[in-house]
Amino acid sequence: MDWFRSYHDAPIDPKWRVIARDAHCRTGEVAAIFWRLLDLASQSAERGVVFHDAAEREGRISEIAASYDFEESLVGGVIAAMERRKIILDGRLPTWGERQPKRNDDSSDRTKEWRRRTRGVTDGDAPVTPRGDERREEERESILPMTESTTARAREPARIIVDRFLEEREKHWPRDSRLPAPLMTLLTQAKNYLAQGATVELCAEVIARVARRKSERGETRPPTDLGFCVATMETEIGKLKRAATTLREVPAAAPAGPERGDVVWRGRLEMWLTKGTWFDRTWNIGDCPAELLQEFDLQLRAKPPPGYRQRA
Repeated sequence: MDWFRSYHDAPIDPKWRVIARDAHCRTGEVAAIFWRLLDLASQSAERGVVFHDAAEREGRISEIAASYDFEESLVGGVIAAMERRKIILDGRLPTWGERQPKRNDDSSDRTKEWRRRTRGVTDGDAPVTPRGDERREEERESILPMTESTTARAREPARIIVDRFLEEREKHWPRDSRLPAPLMTLLTQAKNYLAQGATVELCAEVIARVARRKSERGETRPPTDLGFCVATMETEIGKLKRAATTLREVPAAAPAGPERGDVVWRGRLEMWLTKGTWFDRTWNIGDCPAELLQEFDLQLRAKPPPGYRQRA
């Protein structure tokens, strides 16, 4: 076989940051070395094996270093870090069988079974792979982990939230080498928060606040996923929804008058500056009292809402 599977977002999996920190190198260097290890494991007579003994291990280090123009000490440090974290175990990649299932690597068994069930068609006339519902189901199973492109996902709100979580882990627990949850898990959790009504700004603020609180309390184990702040997140989402409902209803029910307008617009500006929420269809910044615009001028310059024009 001349190929192996590589799943979306695998080159930027958060665990490479941990390995890079352990090996005192760059994350990209770790990813490059691991993909060469995957290549070697795929070509091995026993697929999944990287090396069998210490001598072969040293040979792999020299080979990879020469391939990338890396120092052998760098490659050796990365492989040693991977061994400590059980990414390499006894010279093999322990997740190889899970990530590279043989059942989908060879279609011969499927073809034989399909031909057996197809009557009145000779082997010479039969297509080499099944069609219809069975084929579509096989294709669906093989692409489930790869539903979106890495480029598009890297720019989406969920990825911004995940990156903030990883930054807070490294900020408050810089010396801890325990791995976070897989990237797909973190992205799913971030999307769930957004689906519940959170904004990117709210998620970032809650993650930073809860991580800081845990660190200040002396907790030595870093959070592994975004579930560590779920209680606080749900509370803040509830507050955000209640505030949004109140501000939407106030203009219709409130009596006319400059004082009431000031109260409403102050709440709107504070919601924008603290939560990043703005209702374009009903909130026109041009209707905001001039006195409030002057009072919030510096903050609005730093974070202008839609339609805001800076004062001369």
